[in-house]
Amino acid sequence: MAQIVVKSIGPLYRQEIEGGVHRWAADEPKSSGGQDAGPTPYQLLLSAVGSCMSITAQMYAARKQWPLEGVETAVEGRNREAGYEITLSMRFSGPLTPEQHARLAEIAGRCPVKRTLAGAVTFTVI
Repeated sequence: MAQIVVKSIGPLYRQEIEGGVHRWAADEPKSSGGQDAGPTPYQLLLSAVGSCMSITAQMYAARKQWPLEGVETAVEGRNREAGYEITLSMRFSGPLTPEQHARLAEIAGRCPVKRTLAGAVTFTVI
């Protein structure tokens, strides 16, 4: 089970995030009253999806011993009347065939974070 601890510190809206031995910050932009000391919560959400998809593609390519040299994933999110829309664009580098490109995109789309967000998520506040 993943555990993250978030603490409000310092100036208004700045958050210190701890996950195991790692620490990072979240904040709001200055235009929203924050100090812009880190990504916004939505940017963190989008980065979780993009990094998971990239890692999933890399793991698959390594298992297949495909010549994947790098992955670039651009992720954009926007509020819509029917909910939140996430648009992703993936670019794979290396001497891959068109079929390998297509398969990597398909497999990346099955990453655990994306599947979690696409399914039913239950929140329990204690």
